[in-house]
Amino acid sequence: MNKKTLLEIKDYTQHTIIYFSNQYENEKISETSFSNWNARDVIGHINSWLQFSENIITLIQSKKSITDAVHVDVTSFNKASYEKYKNESLEKTIHESETRLETYGNAAALFDETDLLQKDSSFTTTGFDFPAWKYIAMDLLYHPTMHMLYYYVKHGDYDEFAKEIENSKRYFMEYSDHNMDVYNFNEFFEDKTQKIEQFDALKKNLKNNDFVNEIIKVNLN
Repeated sequence: MNKKTLLEIKDYTQHTIIYFSNQYENEKISETSFSNWNARDVIGHINSWLQFSENIITLIQSKKSITDAVHVDVTSFNKASYEKYKNESLEKTIHESETRLETYGNAAALFDETDLLQKDSSFTTTGFDFPAWKYIAMDLLYHPTMHMLYYYVKHGDYDEFAKEIENSKRYFMEYSDHNMDVYNFNEFFEDKTQKIEQFDALKKNLKNNDFVNEIIKVNLN
């Protein structure tokens, strides 16, 4: 994935977050908890990880070690993010996402095509043994989109799920080298029974969508 595509993805994700927020603008923001996020919480979570990731890619681009920066307790990080945004308005959280994506895009734009192909030696100790472009795409595309897709499934908004799958498919396929496992939602479900129920419902409602049914197979097999 080249720099032009990565910057295109930045704009795409910004548009997608705004569209996502519009679907849930009438949600009661008081009805939320760390174990049951609303749309505002999802966007706040995305914002926090964009900020974290921007620091990482800045270190990579500067040829500095990321070993210390990447060590974070994910649960504690996510809880802190939830606490930060739980009293914010959806509008303010969206505005921050626009700023986060813009500054992230600026940081990504500093990479040349050769830099994007580099594998930082620190990745081998943190589970990220892949080129810099893939780390950038993970936090610009994969992570935000998967959260929004999960939210659509969780709330039974199956047509919105299918629409987002179609819109982002070409980016996901390039990111994953056409590996459908990229759509595995295991990490989003603590309860396997709940996952089966929700993907069975997705299958029932989108039975004529061949690509979505391939995603369902990944998650039910």
